[in-house]
Amino acid sequence: MKQQLQELANFLGIDIADLKGEKGNTGEQGEQGIQGIQGEKGETGNDGISGKDGKNGKDGRDGKNGLDGANGNDGIDGVSGKDGLNGQDISPEKLKEIMDKLEELEKKVKQPLGGTRFLGGVRKIMWIDETPTGLVNGINKDFVVSTNIYENSEHIRVGGAVQELTEDYTITGKKISLVIAPQTGTKVRVKYQKF
Repeated sequence: MKQQLQELANFLGIDIADLKGEKGNTGEQGEQGIQGIQGEKGETGNDGISGKDGKNGKDGRDGKNGLDGANGNDGIDGVSGKDGLNGQDISPEKLKEIMDKLEELEKKVKQPLGGTRFLGGVRKIMWIDETPTGLVNGINKDFVVSTNIYENSEHIRVGGAVQELTEDYTITGKKISLVIAPQTGTKVRVKYQKF
């Protein structure tokens, strides 16, 4: 179009600028177009591949040992055993009484003291000192000697303590029955005249 106008201007022998009319007024602004519809949201992409785990760190150094605990308290001391019975002191009066009884006994048997009448003869009194037969276990109370005991001649010791007739023991023939059973390890000794 522009070229045709230029050719026309050249034919007429005028400047093409003279052919141009005045600039028209600016047209009214057109209406705003309708907003386009928002497109659909795209699908969420797949998760990416997890990275490899890092290497474990080196173990820390062991802590120092704790302090030793305090020593425990000492145990309670055991109960002391009972003291043995004290021997009785013999007064001069008591000694004289014993000697008088011995003299009477000697007169009755009509023989020197220290012997026993036996079938018209005399024999020495025999003393026996032995450990009687029987379990020493804290339960058994009965013990047996090897022969019959001459009446009231016995001396019985349990753990070194002298025992008293009736109060601590009884005798039937060769059997001695203690009132209290001696504990395991206790020594039982009997000294007596053979009947």
